[in-house]
Amino acid sequence: MAWSPIRKTSADREAVTLSKEVGAGFTWDDARAMLSGLPDGGLNIAYEAADCHVADGHGADEAILWFGKDGSTRRFSYCDLAAETSRFANLLMAHGLSPGDLVYGIAERVPELYVAALGALKGG
Repeated sequence: MAWSPIRKTSADREAVTLSKEVGAGFTWDDARAMLSGLPDGGLNIAYEAADCHVADGHGADEAILWFGKDGSTRRFSYCDLAAETSRFANLLMAHGLSPGDLVYGIAERVPELYVAALGALKGG
């Protein structure tokens, strides 16, 4: 199936940029303060995306609602996402990878893509 290119107008671009009010009040320190951080210190985006929500009692809440091209849907709770990303991180370690190693993946925009990306980040 051939897809036509998406062409954005100047108005489209302006609609998604931060307003001057919001941008003027933004600081990285404030943004960092909104993150949970790892229980033992440090920062890991996979923890922020899944595990901290489980730790805060929101494990049953929906983390991902995925719509397939064929009309199917799949739902993942934060508990599901935390478990699957940990599973992928453990798989990488079981194959001898360690923090700092490069991991490449190619997939469509399916839930497993996000599990792999977050699992790789979780594994370091």
